[in-house]
Amino acid sequence: MSYNHDQEQSHDEKGRESIQKRVKELLERELPVGWSCLVDGEQITLQVAIEGEIHERSIPLQSLYKQVEDSPDNRRELLYRYIQHIMAAVKGATDTPTLAGNEQHVYPVLRHSSFFDHPKAKTLLTHPHTAETKIAYALDREDGYVLLDEKMLQEAEWSKEQLHDLAMDNLEASPYTIKADQVGEHVLYFLNSQDGYAASRILIPSILHEFEGKKKGKLLGTAIPHQDVMIIGDLANDKGAQLLAQVTHHFASKGDVPICPLPFIYQQGELETYLVVSPNQKG
Repeated sequence: MSYNHDQEQSHDEKGRESIQKRVKELLERELPVGWSCLVDGEQITLQVAIEGEIHERSIPLQSLYKQVEDSPDNRRELLYRYIQHIMAAVKGATDTPTLAGNEQHVYPVLRHSSFFDHPKAKTLLTHPHTAETKIAYALDREDGYVLLDEKMLQEAEWSKEQLHDLAMDNLEASPYTIKADQVGEHVLYFLNSQDGYAASRILIPSILHEFEGKKKGKLLGTAIPHQDVMIIGDLANDKGAQLLAQVTHHFASKGDVPICPLPFIYQQGELETYLVVSPNQKG
């Protein structure tokens, strides 16, 4: 039994080594001049010097391994699709993004206020939101998005007001879905969207206003733990507020782009964060 297990493990290792080798060959053929790649077991690292500064990007290989192992007959197609995905990211890193002609692809995004303390975030365009969060702006692209800075706004000859209005118009025009989850006396609503800006819906006043009007509980809470979800809670009592805090903290630890680990209480158009302290933390 152990012998068979060792054989299987050896087979998997050889298969992964073959995938690594082929990925490296394909990338070296496709990468622009100046780029290099290093395949190291679980990931591939791309490196390039831009304006004298070294930029690196690591891309995990685990998902590709699993896909090929699950569908070995589709190995060729899966490898080429993976390379196309990487090359799209490379193109995004080397292209100079511009706002001109991209009015329909600008969206507001939220980040924790501490995000903007980083030196590289100093020139990003921002708009006030809450004590914990600020609004930034993203140019949506095929390979992701780029946060907008002062230079890009000046080149487009837009005002900050124009940018904000365009971003909000695009957000409001983009569809989303809401799923309800009953937890005892409380109801949690999870807002999701295919555009990658679900949390930004907290900026649309009509959404929370509507939930406030129809809530059955004592409190209306909301949270934006990460960029891909907005949570709304119809909370019967203070225990509901504690439930929302726990869910928010859990989601914040799982998201690719965390925003705020603390939930908010919503009342008459105002958002206020709250922190639940368990009894054993007191004193």
